[in-house]
Amino acid sequence: MSVRHVFHTKAKGNLALRMLKEQGGLCAYCLEPTASPVIDHMIPYSYSHNNSASNLIAVCPRCNAKKGARIFSSLGAIREFLRPRGSQGASHAKEVPL
Repeated sequence: MSVRHVFHTKAKGNLALRMLKEQGGLCAYCLEPTASPVIDHMIPYSYSHNNSASNLIAVCPRCNAKKGARIFSSLGAIREFLRPRGSQGASHAKEVPL
């Protein structure tokens, strides 16, 4: 593993922790506490090549994996997609106003 790769990985981890702190320690999608946040591109990088702060958000690994490279019209649409079927907002994806 190169020094550059280690630095980049560590910098991304620091950014994820800083963003998570700004979000009150909660995943931006499911609104559950997470101790191991990852950075997600709300509009996937593969579509937009956009690394600006307005496109980045701290999320839990579960939500990040489930969302994948899908494009949604809003944060609410992402939360709706991640809500378990038959759920009224309990469990993993809570219903909250945007």
